[in-house]
Amino acid sequence: MKAACARYAISKQTLYVRMGAVGVTGSKRANRTFFATQDVFTLDAAHWHISQGFGLKDLEAAVVGRLTDDGQTIDVGHTTDTVHLTIAPAQERVVRSLAEAVTEAVKVVAPPPREDPLAPYRLLKEAATEGYILTTSTLAKVLGVSNSTLHGWNSREERLGFVLKRSGIGKWVVSGSSGETS
Repeated sequence: MKAACARYAISKQTLYVRMGAVGVTGSKRANRTFFATQDVFTLDAAHWHISQGFGLKDLEAAVVGRLTDDGQTIDVGHTTDTVHLTIAPAQERVVRSLAEAVTEAVKVVAPPPREDPLAPYRLLKEAATEGYILTTSTLAKVLGVSNSTLHGWNSREERLGFVLKRSGIGKWVVSGSSGETS
């Protein structure tokens, strides 16, 4: 167990969580835990995926079967013999460049919608007109700022020609610059 923790530079608790996520148990002998080659391969793959920014939920969703020595995953959840290839870390560069090429091709065929620079104004006007009470997260999205930015504001702020007033914890009321609801 200590060797596995050192191998991935993680704590014992984190190792247990990862083992549970990928279905590795190891075999206990006296006060030591040993891992089969297949278990180490699975833990290595899990460590690599986590280092690429994936979370434990992603690992749990990806582990339907068990990884084989040739880098394939056997899907044991179905009666048919479905085989999914797993990308080896050595081929990551090739796969990433292929994915980028496909992404660029899709952008050329279907470019993303143009950003509407007046959208925040329209949304604030609608909130003021309708008398909506906006949550901090909603107002942050409308203004294009983080929630923590809004938490640092005073109870009354003027932005984009609108007056924003706190209306309780995590709630904001929008009104026109004259202080009246438009």
